[in-house]
Amino acid sequence: MSYETYTVTVKSVGGSNRYFINGEQQPTLYLEEGRIYTFDQSHASNTGHPFMFSLNVDGTHAGAGAGYTNDVVVTGTAGSSGAKVVIRVLANINMLYYYCGNHSGMGGQIITPSTEINKSPVFVEHYRSTMTEVKQNSVNNAIKVLTPGPNGERIHQISLTSDDPSNEITLDFGYYESIASQVAVNLVPGSTPASDPFTLTKTVTTNWDADSTIQGLETNLLVALSDSVAAANRGEYRVQSITNLVLTLANTPGNTITQQLGVNVDIWRWMPLFSIPVAAQSGLATNPTVSGLSSTYAPQLDSDRYMILNRPLYVRNAGNTSGNQGSVYVNIYSGAY
Repeated sequence: MSYETYTVTVKSVGGSNRYFINGEQQPTLYLEEGRIYTFDQSHASNTGHPFMFSLNVDGTHAGAGAGYTNDVVVTGTAGSSGAKVVIRVLANINMLYYYCGNHSGMGGQIITPSTEINKSPVFVEHYRSTMTEVKQNSVNNAIKVLTPGPNGERIHQISLTSDDPSNEITLDFGYYESIASQVAVNLVPGSTPASDPFTLTKTVTTNWDADSTIQGLETNLLVALSDSVAAANRGEYRVQSITNLVLTLANTPGNTITQQLGVNVDIWRWMPLFSIPVAAQSGLATNPTVSGLSSTYAPQLDSDRYMILNRPLYVRNAGNTSGNQGSVYVNIYSGAY
């Protein structure tokens, strides 16, 4: 019997609570028939938000919707130590939904492919092409460019086209994880704004390490700030200390931090895979497109120059903090398992 554990937390998004599974907001889950899955609800943010299943969207909050309890075992109370929900996925269900027993709109869907489908790497979604524009006004935000199939995605090729007339643009490919969303702070530079650490001081009374909506924040972690702050403050910074309401970030040398009072910040983590330089006007004016599956830039490619992913792939233009570079078009050719 196969087992897998998912970590469940709750965060406020736009004033409404939402489930986050392994750090991702309300993802579509792929649970195989016959397997056992554990949903860990021990984090304090789950208090008052019992995790449940249904055959209906939003469960009991949707008209005649009802809870689904077949081969489901609940242990403890949501938000307390050891709290968890365990499910063995039965055959021929096809689709389930997870939801909060007390509040609507917090959950998402579960696709339950049979184990027969997953015994061999058949392209269940066939070969496909996905195009995403990394826009000029995306600044240095992480943009999702591919959601893998239920058993992963085999990328055959990535081609990149740039409409910037003069600048070479470097795109970073990797994984993204949200840590904090729209936290009200006063952002204050150090005595020497171009080099000294700077602080984010919360304007509410809940300390950083006691805020249940903030996940995974710890000292020495490299975090990113993007378009939720001024252009001068966008970048990646190392967490130097977390003291009550004050988060101190080590500055990047040569980057002059600008004071911002009463700003709502998003803090996220970037996990890099590889970076690709894209020449000006690549793919335009008779210039060739840039190949993204080159062992020069992606040494982790296998011998067939394929790449296998099992989590969403993101891309960002880290150097576009001022939003003054052109757009890059990312074409991914892949097949879902």
